[in-house]
Amino acid sequence: MQNYPLYNHPPISNLKQLISFQSENNPQKTAFQYLDKNKTIKTITYQQFQQEIEALKAFFYHQGLKKAKIAVLGENSYSWILTYFTVVLGSNIIIPIDKELSDEEIRLLLVRCGAEALVYADSYTDTAKKMTETETVSQIYNMKEFASFLERGRELLAKGVCDTQAGEVDEDAVCSIIFTSGTTGIPKGVMLTQKNLMIDTVASCQNVWIAGASMLTLPLHHTFAFTANILVMLLYGKPICINKSLRSFLTDLNIFQPRNMFLVPLYVETMYQGIWKTAKEQKKDKLLKALIILSNALRKCGVDIRKKFFHSIHAQFGGNLELIVSGGAFLEQKYIDGMDDIGIQVLNGYGITECSPVVAVNRNQYTKKGSVGLPLPCCEIQIRDGEIKRI
Repeated sequence: MQNYPLYNHPPISNLKQLISFQSENNPQKTAFQYLDKNKTIKTITYQQFQQEIEALKAFFYHQGLKKAKIAVLGENSYSWILTYFTVVLGSNIIIPIDKELSDEEIRLLLVRCGAEALVYADSYTDTAKKMTETETVSQIYNMKEFASFLERGRELLAKGVCDTQAGEVDEDAVCSIIFTSGTTGIPKGVMLTQKNLMIDTVASCQNVWIAGASMLTLPLHHTFAFTANILVMLLYGKPICINKSLRSFLTDLNIFQPRNMFLVPLYVETMYQGIWKTAKEQKKDKLLKALIILSNALRKCGVDIRKKFFHSIHAQFGGNLELIVSGGAFLEQKYIDGMDDIGIQVLNGYGITECSPVVAVNRNQYTKKGSVGLPLPCCEIQIRDGEIKRI
């Protein structure tokens, strides 16, 4: 299956087209799911998502935020995602901030990029207030107040005070500044456009087939998490279930029961090690080894009953998980093979923030051991001295 056809997707080149496409074609389909403060599953449809973007955009317009740099700080949440799209579709520039940074590190980044406003989760109120003491940040907005912001935005739209549809999207203009980890020095601000993000999204979807819901776990300030787990899933029109923190990872897996996930190697390694730890604690590790040997022998004969053999293991991950796309760091082949043994495919990939970020990924029906897969249709790469080099 090395040269089997790429998957077809509409040639969307900016975020406005993406949201409009799904709102028009799948208005009542689920876009997002998350647990509210009462631990009840809250569902947001594609149509509702578009409407809330327009309402929040009207509110921000009325606050004078036009052509502005707006930072966002907080844990994964629907409000974080709503902020990102509202800022970008309002012709502003979004600056996602790593919530693990110290107040001083955050201050330095906001000053360096010239952020004028900060949207923050309520748990970061103290940090946000300190940012108003910087030379640049003059406005801060608590996500806790989004309900009132949206209501005010709807009123403005109804009165015709704000025309949020005015002007064409400049898909080649910088829409996001992503600060890298700074492993080779101070964090660097990578400037990306809507076209950068969407071309990479469409190309990623051409290489990898996604079925069913996904659970968002990786922090959204990382480009891999945003492109793969948000933009890719939106293009596929599949539900995105939001996991707020690592502490509730396994609990949320069993609540949302996703079919696919986008993870970094540490998660895959931990999940695999957890399988064997549980088996040993239950004194079933020898049985598990025997079942894997038998299962692999049957697969060579064209018989695949991994879901039946390893039902109890799948139940630990919600029961439906069948695909993991891994990126962000090196993943040993033994973990990929080990997860495959029990019926969960792991596709290894490679990317860098500057490329929005996916560069290459293994395909569903064509994988190569020890490889990060095939380059995306939108990417050109060179191998020099055994390493991938940007052209």
